[in-house]
Amino acid sequence: MLAIHDDAGVQVIMVTGDHPITAKAIAKGVGIISEGNETVEDISARLNIAIDKVNPRSVSRSSH
Repeated sequence: MLAIHDDAGVQVIMVTGDHPITAKAIAKGVGIISEGNETVEDISARLNIAIDKVNPRSVSRSSH
């Protein structure tokens, strides 16, 4: 089902209160993210900035 949304250009976003590691594992398990995708936490760590400074809309597939 998520593949259909992806093909249609719909961006699925998961909001959770889980620990980031748990949330990322769940998102991978249900197909929301896969290898090559970055989460807000990933971007925060990569850019060395606070999570609340990351624009969630900028979270996208990474090519690195």
